[in-house]
Amino acid sequence: MSVAEARKLVAELEAAFGGGGDAAASNLPGYTWRDVAKHNRADDAWVSYAGKVYDVTEWMARHPGGRDTLIVAAGRDVTELFRTYHDLPVA
Repeated sequence: MSVAEARKLVAELEAAFGGGGDAAASNLPGYTWRDVAKHNRADDAWVSYAGKVYDVTEWMARHPGGRDTLIVAAGRDVTELFRTYHDLPVA
C-alpha cells in the first residue's frame, strides 16, 4: 500500500466513523478500557485506535480483511495491528 493509499484509507475511516451517529469516534478519555472491552461481539464491536474509540459493528461487512479480523479485535486496542497491516506513515 502506498502512502497516498494509506492516507486515503485513514480519511475514509475517519469520514465513516468520525461523523457521529452509531459509528462515532470519541477520545478514549471518555471511556474506560472496561467500557471498550464490553463491546467484543460481532453484533456490538468497538475498537480503540490511536486514542479514539470506534464502533466498527457496521463496518464488518465491508472490511477488506473479513469480518473475523474485526471480531477478534473487538473490545481491544488495535493501533499496532492496524498499522502493521495498513502500512501507515508515522506522523
